[in-house]
Amino acid sequence: MELNLFKAFVAVSESRSFRRAAATLHVSQPALSRQIARLEAELGTQLFERYGRHVECTPEGQFLLPLAEAIIARTDETVSIMRERAGAGTTAARLGATGMVFAQLLTPILTEFITAHPAVALDLMEASDVDLEDAVIEGKLDFAVY
Repeated sequence: MELNLFKAFVAVSESRSFRRAAATLHVSQPALSRQIARLEAELGTQLFERYGRHVECTPEGQFLLPLAEAIIARTDETVSIMRERAGAGTTAARLGATGMVFAQLLTPILTEFITAHPAVALDLMEASDVDLEDAVIEGKLDFAVY
């Protein structure tokens, strides 16, 4: 089982769209569809109900979602810990903001920060203020600005 299959599954589950998930993951939509088909084949179950451009998790998909999220989080944590132990640790921060805040406030600040701190990996998420708050509460983001 490959980690990228779980990441693809989570992205489609969260966006409820293969097109949006493919854009988020920076892959083509056909490649993402093949990853999901491969995961479904490996697990022996259908994970999504497809309604045109909109998808919803099947009961099996709903069951898998928190497990896949935990696998991804634990893998990221393990990689970070091992890099720190090896002395090659990259500090990571997960930041969320609304589109307007990114466009009008954070873009120049983040550009300057990235230049000054190249060892810090930033994971950025654009969402509504409600979704950002939920993401911080659920531990998906370290902090949010809205």
